[in-house]
Amino acid sequence: MSINEKGNVEEILPPYVASLLENMPAPLDDTTFIAFKPILGEGAILNAIKQYRGGNGFMNNLVGQLNKGRTLSDKQLRGACNVFRSILRGEASVYTSKPGQPSNRAGGFGPQASPPTVQAPTAAPTGAFKCFTCQAPFNSMQEVLDHKRIAHGNITRPSSPPSWKQPTPQAPPPPPMFQPKYGLDLRLIPDGRYAVIEAGKTEATYVLKRTIKRPYQRRGRYIWGASTRWGEWIEKGRMEVRIQRGDTKELVGEQNTASNVYHGEHEEAVKLIMNDPAKAIALYGLLMKSCGYCGRSLTDPLSQARGVGPDCWEAKHIHLLNGVKV
Repeated sequence: MSINEKGNVEEILPPYVASLLENMPAPLDDTTFIAFKPILGEGAILNAIKQYRGGNGFMNNLVGQLNKGRTLSDKQLRGACNVFRSILRGEASVYTSKPGQPSNRAGGFGPQASPPTVQAPTAAPTGAFKCFTCQAPFNSMQEVLDHKRIAHGNITRPSSPPSWKQPTPQAPPPPPMFQPKYGLDLRLIPDGRYAVIEAGKTEATYVLKRTIKRPYQRRGRYIWGASTRWGEWIEKGRMEVRIQRGDTKELVGEQNTASNVYHGEHEEAVKLIMNDPAKAIALYGLLMKSCGYCGRSLTDPLSQARGVGPDCWEAKHIHLLNGVKV
């Protein structure tokens, strides 16, 4: 540790930051760094790292990362503060690379090595910790923080424990699994596009039902009930129900191959479809001017009146009208 290096650190650090680091009896750990980070100022630390011109390998690595436009993590900032503290106090830095062991350019530590964790002493002698504002002695860093908030923050001690002493609130229990209301079986209706007008509504609800023909993995996250997850593999034979709104087709429910009950939202609309699937398909074609089975545009007047194209009429819709499963 050279005098020139200490002089360089004193020049690049703001006076109050240099004084705070030099008078700190123990290196910063994760807890104390989070508490002191707003006081030290992240901008002041980053500016000092950019101007560092010493021989510490870890610090030079951080300078290189900043010059490349990379963002430093809290652990790297904490390590830089501990290096500055060691230089100001004339101590050996724990972040200095060993002879013959070059620093890792990715993280600033030796190859295949993790950042050293520096823990503050569990028991400190009386007066080991001081307030950087009034230099009042304390026995622990927690007492310094309490003193700072009360004496220099113009606040009174609350009757309840401070927020940093209160237990972390527990996460609420997960919602119960979705339970179907009517026990509908999608296997009783063919794949297609349906339109129904639910009770109390003036506009039609457009429902799309399809059976998966080849396995695929969902790339988006769809939430309904509590059973669908991002990246889930969908097996062949699963049936999906989507609601069409303009150009979007939102997944609202499904029925897997191991179940005979539909799980999802809009059960009222699905129930109306199952009561008369042929009428719902024809209504979709009449409103959207496209076939209720394949979705192709209807051009001739007869198909537009039926709501189904000529090919799908012969192959599917006649059988559905006669009560034969398509």
